[in-house]
Amino acid sequence: MKRSIKWVVLALVVLLLAAGVLRALSARKAQQAAVSAAATPAETVVQLAPGDVVRAARRELAQTLSVSGTLRAADSAVVKARVAGELSGLTLREGDAVAAGQVIARIEPADFQSRVRQAQEQADSANAQAGSRSAPTTTTRRWWTRASFRAPRSIPRNPA
Repeated sequence: MKRSIKWVVLALVVLLLAAGVLRALSARKAQQAAVSAAATPAETVVQLAPGDVVRAARRELAQTLSVSGTLRAADSAVVKARVAGELSGLTLREGDAVAAGQVIARIEPADFQSRVRQAQEQADSANAQAGSRSAPTTTTRRWWTRASFRAPRSIPRNPA
C-alpha cells in the first residue's frame, strides 16, 4: 500500500503542475489579445455643427507681446519758466515737435509784473537812502571835531 500512495501523490503533483502551466499559458494568451486590441485604433465618429466649420482664408496676423516695466524716452528736454506764475494758455500738445526758442506756453503777467514793480520800488528807496547818507550833516561834523579826531578825507570840511 505504501507504493500505491506514492504513485497517487506523484500523479496528483504532476496533475497540479500541468494545471498551473495551462492556466499561465491561457493568461498570457489573453494578455497578448488585449494588447493587440488596444494597438488597433478604434474608429471614432465626430459630428460637427454648421457653426463649427469655417472656410480657411488668408488674414494678416498681428503679433503682440505684453511686457511690464518702465519706459524712458530716447530724446527728452527739460522745460522750465524764467518766472513763476499761472499759465494763461498752451500753444502745443503733448507729443508735438518743438524747435529751439519756440513759445510753448504763456504765463499770466500780472503776478510777476507786481513783483518787478515791488523790487524796483525797493531799489529806488535804497538809492534814496544811500544818497542822503553821502552828504555829511553838521551834527556829524561837530562830533568829529569835539572828539578831537582828525576828520576823514571823504567828509568835506565846511568853513562856516
